[in-house]
Amino acid sequence: MEGCLRFLEGLDYERATILRVRALTRLGRLDLALRTAVDASMQDAGDLERAQLNTVYAAVAVALRRHDVEAAFEDAERYIHATGATTLHAELAAVRAVAALEAGDVASAEALAREAAAPGADDGSSVAHRAHVRAGAHLTLAAVARRSGDGAGAAAQLREARRAYDAAPEADAWLTARIDADLAALARDVPGAL
Repeated sequence: MEGCLRFLEGLDYERATILRVRALTRLGRLDLALRTAVDASMQDAGDLERAQLNTVYAAVAVALRRHDVEAAFEDAERYIHATGATTLHAELAAVRAVAALEAGDVASAEALAREAAAPGADDGSSVAHRAHVRAGAHLTLAAVARRSGDGAGAAAQLREARRAYDAAPEADAWLTARIDADLAALARDVPGAL
């Protein structure tokens, strides 16, 4: 991620800004990710770039537990709808699932994560490949299962996350590390679940 940020240094156009926000978010530099998204120059941006930026902004807003999360979801959804971007739609559903889980709305979290995990063609509308979005959604479904005390269900969802990840056309070391960390935590906390 640091290498990505160095590569993007000095580039001031929509796609570079979107990648910068994603990299900063993964590095946990959420305040800088937020400022980068808010300060983005979008005057020449089309609906797809606006949909992408609003989606990554929504993810940052969820991570920071900001008061404007619902407005961020609405903005992202409006631009996604205008583009018909199915991969971005799945990514936003995955972000919404995380927000619902953090808010304690387990039923909504599960429904949204299942929507994000559904098979579908990658339309190239997101930096994240559809398979990566699906893998992340299965991680959320594993968290839902763990929250309800279903260790075997969590293990099954983590295996699905790995299968979805393995189907991706490109590697994502950060995502595979998350899957492995969740598998290790489940093995530690719920003996026999795997």
